[in-house]
Amino acid sequence: MKYKTKFLTILALLLMAVTQGAWAQTNWEEVYSLTGTTAEKWTALEGSSTGRTLGTAGSTTFYYAAGNLSFTNLTAGGSGLTIQGTVYIYVPEGVTVTCTGANASGTTGGGAGIKLTSGNTLYLLGTGTVNATGGRAASTSMAKTRRRE
Repeated sequence: MKYKTKFLTILALLLMAVTQGAWAQTNWEEVYSLTGTTAEKWTALEGSSTGRTLGTAGSTTFYYAAGNLSFTNLTAGGSGLTIQGTVYIYVPEGVTVTCTGANASGTTGGGAGIKLTSGNTLYLLGTGTVNATGGRAASTSMAKTRRRE
C-alpha cells in the first residue's frame, strides 16, 4: 500500500507540473482571445537608442516583441519607454525586452525605465522577460558661502 500511495503522489505531482507548464505557455491564439484582437491589430516593436513612446492618449494600441529588444535613452532625464493611452505588449517565451532610463544631470532627475503616468495603462502579456532600470541620480555640489561679519 505504501508504494501505491507514493506512486500516485508522484504521478499527481508530475501531472500538475505538466499542466502548469502548459498554462504558462502563451501563444497567439491565447493573446487574441485575451485581447479580443486579430493579427492585423498588432505592430512589431523595434528597439531604440533614444527612447520610445508607445501608444496615443485616449486610444488602445497593441505591440509585440519579435526578438530581444532594447530601449535606452541617453538624454538626461529621458525614459527608455514611455506609455501613452492603453498599451498591450506581448513578449513571447525566450524574448527579453530591456528598458533603460537616462541618468540625471545636475538639474534634471533620472529617467524611468518605463514611464507610466496616471491615466495610462500597460498590459504585459507572454512568458518572456521585461527588465526596466531607471537612470541614476546626479550629485550636485553647492558652493559654500561664508558670511562676512
